[in-house]
Amino acid sequence: MANNRSDQTGPRFGRESDHLYRITVSQPEEIVRHDISDEELTALSDVRGDYLWDGKWVAVGVCIGAAPKAIQAFVHAYVEESAQPMTLGGQVQVIIFFCSLVVFPLLWIVLRNKRKDARELVEEIRQRTPREVSDGTRQVSES
Repeated sequence: MANNRSDQTGPRFGRESDHLYRITVSQPEEIVRHDISDEELTALSDVRGDYLWDGKWVAVGVCIGAAPKAIQAFVHAYVEESAQPMTLGGQVQVIIFFCSLVVFPLLWIVLRNKRKDARELVEEIRQRTPREVSDGTRQVSES
């Protein structure tokens, strides 16, 4: 199909169904590769933290699910003119609602900070400057 060998010099051409076409390849002047430690790689791979991410959305679901019963129990106990003591089921719904209402923003803050830490680590890795080594190759230095 195509004559695409990378060791060729000059223009490259491809052939398809008796039609010859020119292939133009562009590439950057320099490709910078970064060496990172296992700890840095682990920190970058743990950014999302599946259990925290899932827990955040579970807290939202629980909050939404408990809201109608919790509001109803709260209204029956404190707002209506003939206020009645809150039942055990109503108390449980109110507790579940408020706990999930507190857990969601806490998990959101934790995940935001983890993501921020990962972005800072990526930026730190990118800021490492290449330096020449005695054999003419380049090596990355810690800045």
